[in-house]
Amino acid sequence: MIERQFSGIIYLDVGLDAALSAPCALGPRCRFEPNVDPSMLTVCIGISDGSTGAIYGDARLNKIALHPLEGTPPTAIECFAIAGYLGYYALARALAIPPNRDWAACRTLDIDYSPDDLTRRIQTADGYTSIGLGQVGQAFLALLWFLYNGDFANRRLSLFDPDEFEKKTNARRYCSPKAPNGNG
Repeated sequence: MIERQFSGIIYLDVGLDAALSAPCALGPRCRFEPNVDPSMLTVCIGISDGSTGAIYGDARLNKIALHPLEGTPPTAIECFAIAGYLGYYALARALAIPPNRDWAACRTLDIDYSPDDLTRRIQTADGYTSIGLGQVGQAFLALLWFLYNGDFANRRLSLFDPDEFEKKTNARRYCSPKAPNGNG
């Protein structure tokens, strides 16, 4: 999501040399190397890099937070939830939108759900309909891809969005599990 929100180089300092398997390939602006410019917006997930002004986010079983958490690694559901919050937070920070209603904010949000039950329900559904394909829609498609291990197994996927985000000849690669690039 960060790649679609911001222009310029996106540095991914995650201990990898290349992207892991994902529903869509990262663009050429994404580089797997540390950022050396301290003035750039920094988003830290799961750990703190110690820089002031960085945006922090983490997710663990039934929690999402704007600070590092301890415990069980996050499920795909928690990753989906934190992705939306961090994406909007980063965009607001970049646009210098002032905080609103700080008195109502909290650093940790408990999510009351059964991860096993929700995962089972999502995995056994025979199809999905998504209206709009903004940040949340894209994160939802990625969540489905990870929950189904990249194989939608003939499930119906209907997308309704008035905006053209890609030429129709290429749009299929976003919803087909057998894309030419092998990424889903």
